[in-house]
Amino acid sequence: MKMNQEEKILLLGGLFHDVGKFQQRITHDRVKHQELGSVFINNLKEEFVKILGDNQAFALLHEVIREHHNRESKSDLVNILRSADHLSASERVGFDKEDSWKEKWSHKFMTSLFSKIYLNDDNPKSRSVRYYDQRLLTEKNYDIIIPQFETEDDVKSSNVGYHEGTFSEFTEDVKSVLSIYNDETDFNTVIELLLVVFEKYMWSIPDFTGSELTDISLFNHTKDVAGLAHAFYKSESENLNLIIGDLPGIQKYIFNVASSKPAKILRGRSIYVQILTRQFASIILSKLGLTDSSLVMLAGGKFYIIAPDSKDFVISYRNAVEYIEQQILIKNFNYQLNFSSVAHSFNYNKLKNKEIRFGDIIDQASYELLLKRNQLFSNILFEKDDFDENLFVLQDQFITPSSNKDSDSIKCSVTGIPIRKTVEDRVRYLDKESENADNKVDLQVKNEYEVGSQITKSNLIVELSEDYSEIVSVCNIKNFRPTPNTNRILLNPNLDELLQKENLNKDLLRRTKIIEVANYASIETNEKGKFQNVLDFSEMEKLNKGAQVLTLIKGDVDNLGLIMSSGLVGNKNTEENQVTEDLTGISRTTTLSNHLKYFFSFSLNGFLEDWESGKILDEKEKRLFPDRESPEFVEYIKDRKVYTVFAGGDDLLLVTPQSSSLKLLKTLNDTFNNFVCDNPEVHISYSLTNFKHSTPIRIVAEMAEENQSEVKRSFNADNFDFRLETHKDLFHSKNDKAGTRLFDSNIKNSDLALLISETELLIKEHGQNNLSSGLIRNLLQFSKMMSDYRTKASTTDLMWYPLLTYMINRKVKFRNRYPTPELEEFFNSILKINKSDSEIDNESMLYPIICNTIYQIRK
Repeated sequence: MKMNQEEKILLLGGLFHDVGKFQQRITHDRVKHQELGSVFINNLKEEFVKILGDNQAFALLHEVIREHHNRESKSDLVNILRSADHLSASERVGFDKEDSWKEKWSHKFMTSLFSKIYLNDDNPKSRSVRYYDQRLLTEKNYDIIIPQFETEDDVKSSNVGYHEGTFSEFTEDVKSVLSIYNDETDFNTVIELLLVVFEKYMWSIPDFTGSELTDISLFNHTKDVAGLAHAFYKSESENLNLIIGDLPGIQKYIFNVASSKPAKILRGRSIYVQILTRQFASIILSKLGLTDSSLVMLAGGKFYIIAPDSKDFVISYRNAVEYIEQQILIKNFNYQLNFSSVAHSFNYNKLKNKEIRFGDIIDQASYELLLKRNQLFSNILFEKDDFDENLFVLQDQFITPSSNKDSDSIKCSVTGIPIRKTVEDRVRYLDKESENADNKVDLQVKNEYEVGSQITKSNLIVELSEDYSEIVSVCNIKNFRPTPNTNRILLNPNLDELLQKENLNKDLLRRTKIIEVANYASIETNEKGKFQNVLDFSEMEKLNKGAQVLTLIKGDVDNLGLIMSSGLVGNKNTEENQVTEDLTGISRTTTLSNHLKYFFSFSLNGFLEDWESGKILDEKEKRLFPDRESPEFVEYIKDRKVYTVFAGGDDLLLVTPQSSSLKLLKTLNDTFNNFVCDNPEVHISYSLTNFKHSTPIRIVAEMAEENQSEVKRSFNADNFDFRLETHKDLFHSKNDKAGTRLFDSNIKNSDLALLISETELLIKEHGQNNLSSGLIRNLLQFSKMMSDYRTKASTTDLMWYPLLTYMINRKVKFRNRYPTPELEEFFNSILKINKSDSEIDNESMLYPIICNTIYQIRK
């Protein structure tokens, strides 16, 4: 849909209206940010005139940027932008401190929103507010999303932040993006790339310095202002629409694999689902005539779009959904993958005047989406609201073998699902290097296999056919040669490489959509170190220290729906039970969502790479291995391998050797706690499911799902017998979920360190012959008796205590003394189980400690 000049002016005006603030934060120029913004676009006048078409349109853009705080302006475009500016950052409604250049110049660092989230805390203001460093959001800087500084003075004294040359680098990157514009078809691409550049530089720049606790990113603010201004312009009423799109059941789809070697296909399916989510959002945006600035959130399998309310909205939205369902999901996936969406209308003036909150809008839209999850493909199955029973019976015929075989049809060698006759011409073989090269697979599986086979961490181009049915090519940007009329996805963009002149000349950025995905996987090489491939699960299993078993780590953020809808309500006067501050502005919500996306995408990639290489160590490991090049250290980290199945939104699925799984989990959880400023109400629940590589992966996934449900049921606050008003820490990690299930036991995440240290103690004592393997197996039996006594109330199981005492005296102590003080402390702690002074405070801790020890010492 072609855009007129005014739409372009509003979109570019929204993105660049506060570019002067970015310059202020870096260069400390004591000039109004509106004036600095005017100078900035004047320096790029030639590029903007080419995009807008003439000098008159450029003059209007100049006016919008210069006058966007002027309440007396007679320009409709200026007034639209000012309204969008106020709605984006709700705390500035009614006053504009930054109308004057005499703002608080010292407040140029941004605080983390996670320190301000509370659900039912008694004193949220007591939490530590932390500040972000200012560095570029790039692959090598993955750790910058962890706020490290507790005061602005700490930040300043650390001599961090951007230097004056950074703004010149930003200007050159903007110029490079604007230079790719040749005609109307390039405008959306320019907007998308500008957003990538803005995010790289402005992700941790505060949009407002009137407060020392500013927490909205300038990137999110400018992006949201552009999208809101465009929606206001196109809307024919005081209403807007919040569109939520979701791919329910994506984990079930990812794991629906029959192949005995699923490493490549699992990864490919996971990434492909995220590619689809991005494409579905793009299809809806395109049908509505919107750009990526209207895509306020995108994570995992879900996206949010703010759209206008107009007479053709319903038709355009429905056409987009029908295209997604008919041309992609049914044609390519044969109903195996679902898409659910809803458009919720809200009054933006009521939102601006705080009669409603953005969290309430998200809550209501999410509820409507939940209701529609049982109405998938309803537009097709109930065409024109008529019931046709024939639509509920699939008429597909399947490919039959050319010779007589046991099977009646040819099944896909990866999924085990019969291949439809209608796609016979699209049946493909796997790559020649695969041992399954002669086996036929459905084209969609081939697409996913191609993506999963690639190792490249960044700048991976996935080129799809015009109807999205086939992957034309998958390659790194260095090797890319564009095919006409294709749709492209760029995974994990690296701007330094992307904006080089030789790559700009490749025409690769046109028709290209960009996403960040967590795709890290350990690799294997040949003897010369040249051939790279995704490490197969059977090879990963052999790297264990002890039992050759793999672990599927599954985790998801607890109470995320409540956090997004109610976690930013503000500080509450507990005596009067009234909200005194509302933190639910649109750009706060999108900043919070984006930071979660950073953690579960590019930051996770960097974290896992450093984990595997041994760069991430605890203090004990650093003391043990001062030489990181020694053979002993290489042997120590040999089991640090990991495979990312899926990570996005609030979900996490990793495969790793069992012997390294607990340490990986604890280190990752500690990192997450640092990321959320140790907020006790923001936490993750995990499950660890052990399996042999030969176990069908779909069975492993079902086991992991059940384990995840068990740990949430065990620690859910609903199980506690207390009232909300008398227990203000209801959602704290100590009372809420925040647990890990392993070896059929549930423990709190806070006990992971104890579990690891006690396991290491028993392994060490076993290696020094102070504990025999038989004795450790007896401990396993005793711990099971403890558990049985609690669950079955059998008095026979009380024998665990005298049996344990007898075994200690007979097989552990020598001349009535323990071999080591550490063992004495361990066994004394066991004998005090369920007593107030016991460190191991219940029998559920002992069982996983013993199980984990047995796995580690098994040869």
